[in-house]
Amino acid sequence: MVNIQSLKTKKIIFKNKIKFMPLKNTEDQQPQADLFFTRDLYLATTLLTLKIPLVGIDYQFEGLREMPVGYFQFENTDELKEIEQQFWQGLLLVEPRMFVNNMRALKAKTSNVYKNPHQAQKDN
Repeated sequence: MVNIQSLKTKKIIFKNKIKFMPLKNTEDQQPQADLFFTRDLYLATTLLTLKIPLVGIDYQFEGLREMPVGYFQFENTDELKEIEQQFWQGLLLVEPRMFVNNMRALKAKTSNVYKNPHQAQKDN
């Protein structure tokens, strides 16, 4: 099971639409750890399949229709950088069933936010 968290956000109401925008760090808040962000579902699924722990998903509203897009967050390590480089070169092999199961889990988490944008707040 994947533990999904989102960054701290504030609720903004604009033209009768509710949006959740990330809060910026202030001096009294702890600085964020060095994180790697990707919106590439296949890269995120590959990282998860290769046992790189998912830190959370940050949801941003993008595009003309302003649909939520999930940015997957992982701790930025040397191992992750090496895997990402191998991913883009096509040098990785993963167990196919685990890959498909992880992709379904990530897709479910990101598509459920579109259906229920308040779900991102409940995952904190």
